[in-house]
Amino acid sequence: MKIAVKPWGEMSVREIQNLKEKQCKHCDYFSKNNSGGLSYGTCDYILINDHMRGCLPTECVMKGIFKRRTGAKRRAALRI
Repeated sequence: MKIAVKPWGEMSVREIQNLKEKQCKHCDYFSKNNSGGLSYGTCDYILINDHMRGCLPTECVMKGIFKRRTGAKRRAALRI
């Protein structure tokens, strides 16, 4: 399935879920919340790099922001 390229606010819940399944879950900046599955996962780019991502989630790969996870590395949700 192709990832929809349209404004985040216009994406359906299913399109967002597909994006997280196909792209986000493989990114080093993505963390899953302990209380839920993939649908509760968030992008922690701003917490790690101290500045905004600068693109929509659908554009991360094209803009070079996406950073593939290596090996079995998993990050739990950051607790504040």
